[in-house]
Amino acid sequence: MPSSDKPDRNGLRNKLIGLGERSMAKSYYPELQKRLEDLERFRAVVNNANDAIFVFETDGWTVNDVNETALIILGLDRDEVIGSPMTAFFPQEIASRYSGVMPQDAGLQFRNGHIVTWLVGKGGRRTPIEITVTVRTFAGAGYAVVVARDVSMRQQ
Repeated sequence: MPSSDKPDRNGLRNKLIGLGERSMAKSYYPELQKRLEDLERFRAVVNNANDAIFVFETDGWTVNDVNETALIILGLDRDEVIGSPMTAFFPQEIASRYSGVMPQDAGLQFRNGHIVTWLVGKGGRRTPIEITVTVRTFAGAGYAVVVARDVSMRQQ
């Protein structure tokens, strides 16, 4: 959840671009700046998505990243979520279903259809959700992207 006590992102961003400018040939500076802007724009889109998005490392099934929508549904801060096991927020049956889906073969890619389950938030509050799980490898590591849509209104 956004807060005013966080460091100035633009200040850090400009420092990083400045470091890149000094350490690389000047011709790389515009490309570095463009890629950073693309990354920031993508992050803004993901954070403002209507669905909760979790990224899990498949080695241990711990939360690697999460968007703002997920934090709102959970009622938790990013620091309380990052590094937590999948079972902290999803039922054991869901965690068990996916824990064995990523064997050592780094070439595995997997996409599962919609599953209706629940998300457990602050104080044990349960939110009915529909999830889609996509497992991919990136740079030799396995990651799972879980997109969770709140279906409370549909169930009512």
